Amino acid sequence: MKKLYALALLLTAHCAQAEWVSLAEQNGATFYIDLQTVTGTGELRQVWEMMDMPQPDAEGVRSVRFQMEYDCKGKRSRGLEMLAFAESMSVGKEMARLGEDPEGWEDVEAGSLYDQRLRAACGK
Repeated sequence: MKKLYALALLLTAHCAQAEWVSLAEQNGATFYIDLQTVTGTGELRQVWEMMDMPQPDAEGVRSVRFQMEYDCKGKRSRGLEMLAFAESMSVGKEMARLGEDPEGWEDVEAGSLYDQRLRAACGK
């Protein structure tokens, strides 16, 4: 139980200290990136991002925080972890938690929202 409590405190501290930078809006949702979380070596970069919706969806999810990995040279992306929350800006009750996207790597289309996110994570 103590380990679970410590993990919850860590996640809460991460959100409180995150410096979310707005990247774009799409279908009413705002997409953010925390450039302080960019890590990686070579052409691979990992970064935490967030999607914030104006209203909860049918499942009660209002925001989603996710860790993405980008292949800067190969122009590909994949999801590593996703957490869904009941409140705006990834706070409130955690509604769902998923691991790595089973789809794996996906090509990033030039000019797309994913391209914007890749360029931000890769510093281009």
